Amino acid sequence: MDSSKVVRRDSLSKPDAVCLRCFNSQQQLRFPFVVYCPHRETLALFVSPHETTTFPCAPAQLAGLIARLGERRTSAPLPPVELAPVGEAAIR
Repeated sequence: MDSSKVVRRDSLSKPDAVCLRCFNSQQQLRFPFVVYCPHRETLALFVSPHETTTFPCAPAQLAGLIARLGERRTSAPLPPVELAPVGEAAIR
């Protein structure tokens, strides 16, 4: 049986605000990803191996904070959509 090992090209540093156990159990191989540490009540957003942002986050705040981060991510400009002028659109 052959085994394979996945190795990151760039080392990823763990922020001090996240405990090692939570970091190891939640880290991903692709970016961006988040790690939540309930022990230190911190949410860490990993954008790249060298760019991390941490947020203080109580367990009750987690869903709301993740939703806000999702809104920021989807706020990128979307391609323009052509709309028919009012009064010219026909429903058939």
